[in-house]
Amino acid sequence: MFSQEFQATYQEIKTTGERLLQYLREFRASRIREGDDTKGLQSVENDIVNAINALKAQKYQVAVIAPMKAGKSTFLNALIGADILASETAACTVCRTDILHIDSGKPQLLEYRVGQKQPAVIAEGDAGEIVHKFLDRTHEIRDRANPDRVKYFELRHPIEAISRYPSLAGFTLVDTPGPNEWKTASFDTTSLKETALEALRTCDAILFLLDYTSFRDEAASDLFKELLENRKEFLVENTGKIFFILNKVDMHSEKDRPISDVITGIKRDLIKFGFSNPVIYPVSARKGLWAKLIMQGSATDSVKKDFRKFFGGAYAEEDEEGGSYIPPNSKIAPKALEDSKIPAIENTVIQTIIQNSGWNLLDGVCGKLDKAAKAIEDKLNTEIRGWEIELKDLQAKIEEYKRRSELARSKVENVKNFVKKKEQELIERFSQEIAHFAEQAKHRIQALFDRFAESRKAKNPLSDPLGWVKQSIDSFFQQVLPFVFDSAKSGSDPYKIQVYNKSEAQEIWKAINTFCRPVIKDWWVDTQARLIRDGTQIQKELASEIQSQIQAISNELSSYLKESLEIKLNPNPIQFPSFELPTIDDQIQRQQEAYTRYKNVTKYRNETRYKTKSRKVEGGFCESDRYENYEDPYTVQVPYTDTIGKTAYRDLYEVDLRQTAQAFKDKIDEQVVGSREMLQRVVEKQVITHFRGAEQQINDYINKFQADFDQLLVERETKEAKAEQIRQSLEAEKVVLDSHIQNLGTIGKSLQAWKPRQ
Repeated sequence: MFSQEFQATYQEIKTTGERLLQYLREFRASRIREGDDTKGLQSVENDIVNAINALKAQKYQVAVIAPMKAGKSTFLNALIGADILASETAACTVCRTDILHIDSGKPQLLEYRVGQKQPAVIAEGDAGEIVHKFLDRTHEIRDRANPDRVKYFELRHPIEAISRYPSLAGFTLVDTPGPNEWKTASFDTTSLKETALEALRTCDAILFLLDYTSFRDEAASDLFKELLENRKEFLVENTGKIFFILNKVDMHSEKDRPISDVITGIKRDLIKFGFSNPVIYPVSARKGLWAKLIMQGSATDSVKKDFRKFFGGAYAEEDEEGGSYIPPNSKIAPKALEDSKIPAIENTVIQTIIQNSGWNLLDGVCGKLDKAAKAIEDKLNTEIRGWEIELKDLQAKIEEYKRRSELARSKVENVKNFVKKKEQELIERFSQEIAHFAEQAKHRIQALFDRFAESRKAKNPLSDPLGWVKQSIDSFFQQVLPFVFDSAKSGSDPYKIQVYNKSEAQEIWKAINTFCRPVIKDWWVDTQARLIRDGTQIQKELASEIQSQIQAISNELSSYLKESLEIKLNPNPIQFPSFELPTIDDQIQRQQEAYTRYKNVTKYRNETRYKTKSRKVEGGFCESDRYENYEDPYTVQVPYTDTIGKTAYRDLYEVDLRQTAQAFKDKIDEQVVGSREMLQRVVEKQVITHFRGAEQQINDYINKFQADFDQLLVERETKEAKAEQIRQSLEAEKVVLDSHIQNLGTIGKSLQAWKPRQ
């Protein structure tokens, strides 16, 4: 069990870091009183502060992904230890919901919207009110197609299991929508898929929830097909953080086959999907939740009755007369909680987090603090030696250091040029991927309209719908627009749909957009997911190269100082701890938010651009410009011609599918330009972040010694008479500092001793 080691090591690092910071601030204060501004130590102090803050600010995210009706809300409630998330039969998860653990304070439900930095408070305090308002808000978003452009919800609430681990204060449960919820939502469903894919990439543990009562249904298969198809490398890299929960096992009856046999069958299916050794936990979330509520004393009367009704019999005991009785709920609840397997899941999740993100954080923070402490030691050693060398020799060595420093800076500039070249290579590589997406999408769109025209020419729906379309073309158009197959109005050209009035033409326009837009966006989501995955790997390789080149420059400078001054000098490790570097997902989100804020400003400055207005396009009428703004980049204006002929009863209007297909192709090209620009900004930001991080570290190193040398020369010229007294004071400072360095060394060895196998 790593939890005890993690807790203890976390506290040791935190305490040592705070003491080191206090030592440095007191040391600087005393030196400032003596006339030394100690500006060379400012970056060292900043590093210590950032490292300590990282311990407190680190987020640990666990994603829960499930088909609809798998009992996800009940399962999440069981983990939380409160009946705070509403459960209902309809698709309920319309946005990502982050359940953030809090130690104290009122529970709150917050809503984050596109283009707004501050969240809106939906409800707080009473659990019943939060449930009610959360459900109402979910219905409103679904029914009105998300008019407020809500990105995600955040529920701030104590999570029972985490309350025992103060070192995991940043723990968050991530509730993501499942595949069949994508399909039932009436708004931008591809954003839900995008949310789930992002969770797969960024979360520390992933729980796939399956429904025992319908584990072989299409929804469970869709869950893996949609998320994991063509992502085999993801499974290989993340096998250790993926777990499967078979929920509702309390529904098992005597006539059903054993649960163990069911799990064996599920394992067989999961292996076919690419999971090499899937871990499956049989769970009763309902039993676990009710048991927790009873143990907390917060169960309602109905929960108490249901708990006894459904689960009490399993815990009956024999009385003195040989009969049986059911003990009080409070007595059987602990055993029921254990049997629910909820505690086993909690323990597994916590151990997984500790063995991955948790250990990496502690190792990174410890390394950062150790580097800072040794930077202070280097300053003390340099000053002590500086008081021992003849002033003339010291001045000569300092002049040579300045020359070598400038040489080091020029070498850093060469690394910068190398990085710039790599950046352009990355941009070009990803641009080619986007261009490939565009060509494939345009080809598919054309094929879609060609196949539809063929079906109209034959006066019957498609008998062999395209395999890459999630909803067959024929059933869609016949359901929404049955009159498009009417032979009286099909004409000689199957690409031209003739209808009786403008409203029918507009219905066609809306139907085509309703069908085509999400299909194209879905292709783009898959493309983007691949780009992010590849980009993350390339980013790691490039970061390693930058680190290696800058490290060589730093080592060369360190060697000169060590040999020239004849002192002990610590290496200056160029570090890229994970808590300092944003992921590509983070960078994309930041760029999108910045773009959205810019568009909002533009909107208010030029409001008329976004007002609904009518206009002519190729002789036809288009309903509104509002569908062409940045929110719906794949919505097109479908042109149609007014009054192309008359029947005995009314005018005829014509929609040209060739022009419509071309309109979608043009829209794809427009979006590709925007995506390429976004990608370029993301790549530049990511590469610059890595390079600047390394550049800053060596500049801090150079500047620290330069500041120390400058101050040393001043003191040598003005305080030569106090040389021995100053040396003794520096030696005393070293003794205190050595205790901090030794503590960090001990912690580092302890970390390595329980380093989990990756």
